[in-house]
Amino acid sequence: MGTPSSQYGDTWMYDVDSVRFENGRVSTYSNISGTLKISIVPKTRSSKTTFSIGDSQDVVLSVMGTPSSQYGDTWMYDVDSVRFENGRVSTYSNISGNLPIR
Repeated sequence: MGTPSSQYGDTWMYDVDSVRFENGRVSTYSNISGTLKISIVPKTRSSKTTFSIGDSQDVVLSVMGTPSSQYGDTWMYDVDSVRFENGRVSTYSNISGNLPIR
């Protein structure tokens, strides 16, 4: 990504987007403008086209792709969110109606 536009401790800013590091690894990010080159690839691809409570992170990644932001166990897809507990979907917010929930 090059040089950040600003840096606050362990958080690097690229205009409105941010990357936070813990122990030298990315811990959270926000890619609101879509300029960060972030990709999370599922360990195992799923052929599902929807997901539901109890599905794995790999299923969500296969269905939705890389989230626009990630804050710990919460993945954001624009204004919608998916929260995980122990690697499984525990709750979600589908405000825009864009999450293919079944």
